[in-house]
Amino acid sequence: MKQRNLTPAEVNDVVRELKKRGYERAKYNAKLVEFTGNGLPTLYVVNNEKDAKQYADALKENPNASVKYVFKNSVYFHPDYLNEIDKFPTLQFEAEYRRHSNLTKFPQKEGENGKLQNCGAKAIFGDVQSFSAGLDKAAELFRKARGKYFQDGRDGVVSRRLGVLAAPKKEGVEGKETLNTDPNSDYHTVVTEGRQKKMFTFVHERNPQLRKQALKKFGYKCAACGFSFESFYGPELGEDFIEVHHIVPVSEGERENDYTNLRPMCSNCHRMIHRLYRELEPKDYKHAIEILTSKIKKA
Repeated sequence: MKQRNLTPAEVNDVVRELKKRGYERAKYNAKLVEFTGNGLPTLYVVNNEKDAKQYADALKENPNASVKYVFKNSVYFHPDYLNEIDKFPTLQFEAEYRRHSNLTKFPQKEGENGKLQNCGAKAIFGDVQSFSAGLDKAAELFRKARGKYFQDGRDGVVSRRLGVLAAPKKEGVEGKETLNTDPNSDYHTVVTEGRQKKMFTFVHERNPQLRKQALKKFGYKCAACGFSFESFYGPELGEDFIEVHHIVPVSEGERENDYTNLRPMCSNCHRMIHRLYRELEPKDYKHAIEILTSKIKKA
């Protein structure tokens, strides 16, 4: 197989397959687009550099600028996957590490100029079906070998959507959970079996005024299940407490400027609706709350 530019239809299909599995764009530059997801191996899809440069330049000027994907039929995985290439019948891996400075989540090795460069396993796919099969196999191997392979181990490396920062292990500390009580916050802290981990989502700029407008309009009951923190826990603890859900995710790249895109949602439904999004096309996001409500089993 040879590297080639994908057609616009193929690009759309590739993006759909990534989103369906829970991937989201973490970085975009002229050469590569980084995709990450909760419990998924980081990967980089190769851009057509000539056509992508204008979008990469626009992002440098404005982080909220819209971009267009102009992919080639190749992708970078963590270099450990080179030990497993016999398990990828639909992908054609190059035999050696490919060094590239933009592979920021991957290990570093010395390049030809003597400088350290990030390196990855480059694979070419013939069509979208081959790419999809490769994604599934990469995720399967990642889940089986997590903690041993396919991770670079550098401190501070996190996935965009939901990453983990592991603090040094503290012996003799019982497992406890410390909850963050701020519904605007994007993380909570958990201490499990003596090791502290911080779980968090990628932080986009939020507009607190829009949140206030949305809650004034829609109230403090969950839009999906009707749960009220104040009714359940009492006004002293639960008054004015609720999370806010973005019907069209901010991560889709649209600038948040309309409170009607927000709805109040309890913690459980908020997590479930984002899980549901993995199964939906972007055009169906506006119906996600109705779909989630239909799945709730009444006691």
